[in-house]
Amino acid sequence: GKDGFCPVRAGLFPSYDCRAQCWHDGECPREEKCCLSGCDYVCLPPSREKPGICPLAEEAPLAVTPCGTTCTKDWQCPGAEKCCSSSRCGHVCSAPEPDKPSECPKVRPQRTSEPCTEMDSCTHDRDCSRQEKCCFSGCAMR
Repeated sequence: GKDGFCPVRAGLFPSYDCRAQCWHDGECPREEKCCLSGCDYVCLPPSREKPGICPLAEEAPLAVTPCGTTCTKDWQCPGAEKCCSSSRCGHVCSAPEPDKPSECPKVRPQRTSEPCTEMDSCTHDRDCSRQEKCCFSGCAMR
């Protein structure tokens, strides 16, 4: 594969054709990467940010756990780890917070004469209670 990562927010469901414009990075022009966007595989410019979100910074008692690898950007961290802010250690490489199990239903964007006025009520699964997931409603994330 090529350097960089697929954009974290590659878009919700740009189409429902579920077609593959590409199967691997080598089929994409220049530095573009083959990324899943909605249910389509498309060529997109690479991002330097890895997917996932950092765990919430916790107040850890001093000297309980050693500080991890220091970093300034995701690409400096091994594997899937991200460069995350830590209350005690500054920015260190950390495993991203896992998504809750199951998948969001694929919902078509609402096509009405009225523009969507609903605001997003979440950005990630951790914003939702229990086993609920943050999903696109056809108008906003909730």
